[in-house]
Order: sequence, then C-alpha cells, then structure tokens
Amino acid sequence: MATLYDTAETREALLKEIFGELAKALDLRHDNGQSIEAAFEPLGGGAAGFAPRDRPEVLIDTYYLSPGAYLPRAISVYTHECAHKLTDGHAHDFVFFTLNLALHFRAEDFLSGRDGELYRQLLSASGHPRLPLWHFAKFYDGQDTTIWPWDTVGDWLAEGVRLARRVYQTDLTPQEIAELARETARNLRLDIVKSQAPRGWRAQLWRLTPEDWLRRCACAAIWGAVAGAGIIVSTTG
Repeated sequence: MATLYDTAETREALLKEIFGELAKALDLRHDNGQSIEAAFEPLGGGAAGFAPRDRPEVLIDTYYLSPGAYLPRAISVYTHECAHKLTDGHAHDFVFFTLNLALHFRAEDFLSGRDGELYRQLLSASGHPRLPLWHFAKFYDGQDTTIWPWDTVGDWLAEGVRLARRVYQTDLTPQEIAELARETARNLRLDIVKSQAPRGWRAQLWRLTPEDWLRRCACAAIWGAVAGAGIIVSTTG
C-alpha cells in the first residue's frame, strides 16, 4: 500500500474512492439523488476546501494530495464541504455546526468499522497518527451564529453538540437533521439563515419576547444607574 500512496495521481484516486464510500454511507446526496463528489484544485488563500453553488462537486485544495498532508484532515474537509452543500445559505451558523458535527460522528463510525479498511490502510501507509474525525469539528463551524453579548455562547454550542450526538446514530437523513437543527435554532431564537433573515441587532429585536424586553431594559437601567453614580462621584470629588 505504501507504493500505491507514493504519487499524487494515486493518492487522488484513492481519496476519491474513500469520498465515494462516505457519500454512500452517509447519504451525502444532491436534491437530484446524485452523490456529492470532490475535485482537487489549488485554492490558495489558506482555504482547505470550498463548496461552490454553481458546481455540483465540492473543491478540496491540492495540498491534500501531498505526501505530508494529514489524511484524516482531508476526510474532514470533504465532510465539512458536503455539510455546506446540504445547508446552503447558512454559512457557519448553528444549523451548519450541528449537521457538520453529526456527519463527522457518522464518518468516524463508518471509517472505524469493517467498511473503513481502505482508509485505515492509507493512514498506515502515510505514517501519520490517527485522530477521531470529530476532533476537526470546531467552534469555528458555528461562528456566524448571532447572539446577544450577555447571553452565553456555551448554551447554544452545547445544545448543538447534544443534538448532533442524539441524531447521528438514527436513520435521519442529513436534510432531516438540518431541518431539526433549524427548528431548534428557532426555539433558541438564534440568528440563522443569513441570506433570508434580518441580520445583526435588527434580527435580535425582531425575535425579542416581552420577557426579553423587560430583562434587557432592567439591565440597561442598572448600567445607567451605575454610570450615573460614577459621574456624580467623579464630579463632586
């Protein structure tokens, strides 16, 4: 296997074979039923991958065809970009974060099982240590989720992790997981679907309940009182 892994052409063919196995096992398909394929292109700018809207495949930087490229990371990039294809318009928000993590859990289970023999052989041939694929799913994957500054980021992040762990071993399709994440995001009043919803403070005002208004007005009043007291002390001192 080490000799088969020696050339970029062979590495590309073998990686695409693994991607094809993953697409079938994880049901990574377009609306027309075709599996999401991958193409290797020099992307530049530090980009590892890209999911163009005007092309059916996802793009992966040719760096991952080099001998020193870490194989699990290449698999993660493919999974990440497929999640973008399946959540078009969401960027790196709660919905994408949840689906991407669930797909990483599923990919790790698949590659650790009987059908992941080719992956394990290639990893052994590369000489690199193995890390679980979910290791590459990071907080960065949810960075576009908008919340109030005094709300806790960990609350929605933990909810996304819990949801991904709850659904990844079910029979739900990726599209159904994404829809469940959208429903959860609506319940949490998170700012999602950047291309369709109001953004920033306007989106947050639009989602406020009367209880939210009272809480935030109380906070503003307290801060105003503190600031006013500070001004009085400074001017009289």
